Amino acid sequence: MMRRWLKSSRGELPEIETDELIKIVNLCKVYDTGAVKVIGLNNINLTIKKGEFVAIMGQSGSGKSTLMNILGCLDRPVLGHYYLDGIDISTLNEDQLSRIRNQKIGFVFQSFNLISRTPAVKNVELPMTYAHVPKRLRHERAVALLERVGLGKRIEHMPNEMSGGQRQRVAIARALANEPPLILADEPTGNLDTASSIEIMELFSALHDEGATVVVVTHEEDIAAFTERIIRFRDGKVVSDVRTPKPARQPGAREGAEDGGEHPPVTACRPAGS
Repeated sequence: MMRRWLKSSRGELPEIETDELIKIVNLCKVYDTGAVKVIGLNNINLTIKKGEFVAIMGQSGSGKSTLMNILGCLDRPVLGHYYLDGIDISTLNEDQLSRIRNQKIGFVFQSFNLISRTPAVKNVELPMTYAHVPKRLRHERAVALLERVGLGKRIEHMPNEMSGGQRQRVAIARALANEPPLILADEPTGNLDTASSIEIMELFSALHDEGATVVVVTHEEDIAAFTERIIRFRDGKVVSDVRTPKPARQPGAREGAEDGGEHPPVTACRPAGS
């Protein structure tokens, strides 16, 4: 019902038939600091298909955060192309990018980014409010999503009345609000203890089992081990792309909670004036 309403209520983004949710071709990002130009991403070629569960790894300065910003349509490359669900992001204006972020991407952040003094259910409703979903429908969906992540008894709790793990569950419910094809999680367990981290990754695994495409940016090996594909970055380049066997689930982890394909040829990416 939610997806039908979104399609009928406003101009729909182009629907392009493809099994490639993310396709990056010869992508470069260069930062101009004035004195020098720094290459953030150097000729990245990468494809992530619908339904994959992927970890993007690398140390500070490796380029993973730069890629995260581009995948989330928060930044643009200086060269190359980024296709999200078949749409060439480089062709869109700011209003269209805003719609892409609202319709196509569900964000989960390390610091949760919940609105304080606002109950969980209203936090989850927020993306639907921006999408002009009717009040009754968005409330019903927000309640259903909180129940789905194990917080059905805490829909009126404020963020400061919840543990870190509970707040991240609210953030995941919010990310699912508009049924986006991509869940993009930036260090989602960075502020959590070990037990809460396992619960959150089990939840992502369950969402993946239901068909969601989940991309997790992390520097933690044990978090990446939950995924089925690990892409490692160093100095702005992909240095490995490995598919891994799906790990065994931690028994009862969720129930115990509170309630590569072929790449095209590339050329060297050099900052202007180098």
